[in-house]
Amino acid sequence: MTSAVENLRLAELRAKTDRDLVQIIAKGLERGLAYASVVTNRDCSAYEKAEKIRVEAVILLSVAYGLSEDDRAAVAEKLDGLGLALDQVPPGNACRQAAGA
Repeated sequence: MTSAVENLRLAELRAKTDRDLVQIIAKGLERGLAYASVVTNRDCSAYEKAEKIRVEAVILLSVAYGLSEDDRAAVAEKLDGLGLALDQVPPGNACRQAAGA
């Protein structure tokens, strides 16, 4: 009986952890999109930060086994958006951040 109770508690904890992880990934991707929106080329530190956020999101998403399909789709959409934004940043030799950055 104790084993069943422990398993239930572990499953509940895992579900909560996955929900928290979704929020962490989503907020990180929003930060990454903000970084991507202010750079003019790939030599900017903001570009590097956005790319690091993208890579970390991919890694975290790969270990979030208990996500609902809706949560996974929402995070994947933001991840795709960040990837597209980074793909559109041209290479360059000097970093000039956009006005207001």
